[in-house]
Amino acid sequence: MDEQSLRAEFDKFDKDTTGALDFEEFGLLLRSLGLELRPQQRRNGFDKIDSDGSGQIGFEEFAAWWDAR
Repeated sequence: MDEQSLRAEFDKFDKDTTGALDFEEFGLLLRSLGLELRPQQRRNGFDKIDSDGSGQIGFEEFAAWWDAR
């Protein structure tokens, strides 16, 4: 998936338009990308991707993870 397409998906799930995904939004995005994970797997992934520890995943954090996976 190219960056523009990834950004469009990310923005679609940023329901509160903060420019970042909370845990619930992150889970919805993963499901839309075909990644079905158990709750603990989602939590572990969220915490790993949230590299700055803000409790939210910014697009840059998400894109870096997507490219590295």
